[in-house]
Amino acid sequence: MNIAFFINKFPNIGGVESVTVLLANHFQSKGHKVSIISFEQVDFSILNDLDKNVRLYYLSHPVTSIKNTLRFRKILIKNNINVIFNQWCLPFITSAFCRLAGLGVNCPIISIHHNAPNENHRIRTCVEKLNRAESIFGKLKYKLLQYFWKFSTILSLQITYLISAKYIVLSEAFIPLFLNFTGVLNKGKVEAIPNPLTIPIEPINLEEYFSHKNNEIIYVGRLEENQKKIKRILDIWKAVYQSNKNWKLKIIGDGPDKEMLESYVKNNKIEKVYFEGFQNPINYYRSAKILMLTSDYEGFGLVITEAMAYGVVPLVYGSYDAIHDIIDNNVNGFILEKPFDVHQFIEKVNFLINNEAILRQCSLCSIEIKNKFSVEGVYNKWIDLLNRVIKHKLL
Repeated sequence: MNIAFFINKFPNIGGVESVTVLLANHFQSKGHKVSIISFEQVDFSILNDLDKNVRLYYLSHPVTSIKNTLRFRKILIKNNINVIFNQWCLPFITSAFCRLAGLGVNCPIISIHHNAPNENHRIRTCVEKLNRAESIFGKLKYKLLQYFWKFSTILSLQITYLISAKYIVLSEAFIPLFLNFTGVLNKGKVEAIPNPLTIPIEPINLEEYFSHKNNEIIYVGRLEENQKKIKRILDIWKAVYQSNKNWKLKIIGDGPDKEMLESYVKNNKIEKVYFEGFQNPINYYRSAKILMLTSDYEGFGLVITEAMAYGVVPLVYGSYDAIHDIIDNNVNGFILEKPFDVHQFIEKVNFLINNEAILRQCSLCSIEIKNKFSVEGVYNKWIDLLNRVIKHKLL
């Protein structure tokens, strides 16, 4: 097949971009011809990992310009594209652009939603500001904005669903959530395919591996407080450190709130916190014993499966349903359910630190995640879906 990945920012460093590279490489290695079409080029370092035979095409903003529409259409025809992987399904205008450019080309669109269907940055920002508002006017303002962005999101999802051959979410648990949130009645288009592991997996001696790890807790991800809630981790760590001076916390990643978080650590005199910046996380996975995530919402959480494949035990806030697809609670990791309770987290971290036998056993179990989310297994799910879409000429 000839496949086109349609994405906003590429090349760039991020979860969606990493998944795109991995799948593009795997499809290419299986004899398919792959193209990637993007609008913003941010960080070219990721191209070092991309198969050189994958074609790259760059469009420009505004997305829906006549120039872009004609160029996109030309790309589809020139490469005889059989299917578009729409990695940019919100807002609906980008999906509509794909449909318009592909009119008459017989090129179905498969839209992939990389987050929880009922959450996004704008909705969450309104919730945060509503909770902080003190005046009646402020509360009314953000309540109305919350309704507006919720309505806009639902409308966008409905339109994207309508013009897509298939709508993919990252977890079976997201299917009823998507249907309930959008009110979509035709259930036949929505299916679940998880993200694959995006990092290389090395052979591990299970008996010796844990003994080489250090007393380290890590956070890996974007430094963005609205979604990731990294302050929660810092508050948990401040309490945990008081009785565990031989442990340390490492923050791996970069983002818009890095300086704010560094100031928060300094102003609150939180010790043994190390901001490592954006790094290849593999060495940190090899070294750490615990991964902590306290996000208010996620789509899948690539860093969880990555860390588990290296024997890092995840301790995660269960704010989204897909986490249960990854972690078998109290077996290969730990999920603390809603609502968020900082004291429960502190208690659980202290428990794991003081019960190394349990931590070791969970570490050994977590490594098995590499078999569940292998790129070959996920590729086979995609091939099954594509064969059904092409066979039935779904548009």
